[in-house]
Amino acid sequence: MTDPWELNLIEQNWEQSQKKIQDFELLNIFPEAREVIKRQAKEKLARFEHLKILIADSLRNIKESVDDTFTKFFRKEIIRTWFGTEYESLSRELKKMFWLLKKSKKVEDKRITNYDIARARMHSVEEFIPLVRGDFALCPFVKEKHPSFHVFGENKEKYYCFAHNEKGDVIDLVQKLRGLNFIDSVKLLSN
Repeated sequence: MTDPWELNLIEQNWEQSQKKIQDFELLNIFPEAREVIKRQAKEKLARFEHLKILIADSLRNIKESVDDTFTKFFRKEIIRTWFGTEYESLSRELKKMFWLLKKSKKVEDKRITNYDIARARMHSVEEFIPLVRGDFALCPFVKEKHPSFHVFGENKEKYYCFAHNEKGDVIDLVQKLRGLNFIDSVKLLSN
């Protein structure tokens, strides 16, 4: 039987060896969580605004109704005790949520995943170039009278042009037709 102290040490070593994932990185892994965070931030922001109004009304009430300095001080401390911790907590949570949404968006704009590339390759070349005869189309890159642009693949996502010996997939085609780089082409197709 293994000593509990040894097990604790093994567990600590294992935890230290694991890669630490930042919160904004998790949002890039699970982009659907952005909508949940936006909804929660909206709810917390509404509560935060309501709390600000409650505090302002309470302070105004104290100022108008009490002349005694000690009573004013005492009531302000009560308000700080009742509402202050929730106000500060909501403030911190909202700042973190807005920071996460902003940070994850910046990172998201720079990266694409293998899933995005696979989704982009699910498109057909036919969506961009009409086929004339069977699996052939007129080449979009040169003027021609007879179709020499062959479209093939499971989803017709690949092409080969016999006119100027050029080949590629739907991502390459979008890059050439729209003048985009690889990442922007993948984003365009995957959205």
